[in-house]
Amino acid sequence: MPLARFPRKTAGLKIVFLTDDWLEGSRLMGLSRAAVRRVLESNLSRADGIAAVSEELLIRLGGFRPADAPAGTATAALTSPGAGCRPAHAVIPNGCPEPPAGMPAAPREPAACLVGQLNERLDLDVLEAVQAAGIAMTVIGPRTDRNPAYGRRLDAFLAAENVHWMGELSAAELGGQLARFGAGMTPYADSSFNRASFPLKTLEYLSAGLGVVSTDIPSARWLNTGLISLRSNPQEFALAVKAALAQRNDGEHERLRKQFAAGHTWAARAVDFQHFLDRAGHHRAGPGAAVTAGLSGEDQA
Repeated sequence: MPLARFPRKTAGLKIVFLTDDWLEGSRLMGLSRAAVRRVLESNLSRADGIAAVSEELLIRLGGFRPADAPAGTATAALTSPGAGCRPAHAVIPNGCPEPPAGMPAAPREPAACLVGQLNERLDLDVLEAVQAAGIAMTVIGPRTDRNPAYGRRLDAFLAAENVHWMGELSAAELGGQLARFGAGMTPYADSSFNRASFPLKTLEYLSAGLGVVSTDIPSARWLNTGLISLRSNPQEFALAVKAALAQRNDGEHERLRKQFAAGHTWAARAVDFQHFLDRAGHHRAGPGAAVTAGLSGEDQA
């Protein structure tokens, strides 16, 4: 959580694990940027280990400088070679559920789906292009938008004849819904916050066997697979969704998507995290255990 501090008298390992760039997202969440920065500085200075869901986010942490350090001060950046007292660090991305066995009980519908919170992180130009192309879409998730102008455009999109908004569903309900659709969309806008993020939805779609179309964000490139179509131009994105829907019942493609997702499950991430904790424990037990991890200059996630 962006405003949660380490307990002052904890005897256990202290781990900072960043799932988003909280500084960049402070306005989106209605939080004070200065308050988020103070908490982040405090936690980083006491951490035995620092992890983030993306390489971009970890790089930003490596350049973090405490507010009271003079400009240009070099204070044990995470990526600096030979920094013997630096805390353990790792990229540990989000994961996905275990892929269900077999094919869906019924043929997939010629419809695309969008799962997740509906807010300014989404590229409405892209979604409006998909809607204008006449593609049937189901949207699953709560609205958390704040900008009035954005909200009016989102109102119009959700009210379109070929868009069905279901609201928020439980994890169990979502699994059943994903078996219906022919394609999943990750239409994130090109923003600093999104470039440091690792959307859950992309892997969830693959785990459910869906064809995936995503805007070209670093996390999608990090997955390094041709199973995801990367398209940031709105019209090209819509065409890619149509292509995915045309192959929606291709059993071999579905098998490959689930096979890929099986290497990125939450269980696999838990193993990665345990290895990271082991390294953080070794760091704490070794020389320089009383670490002051001043990480130099910019913003985080």
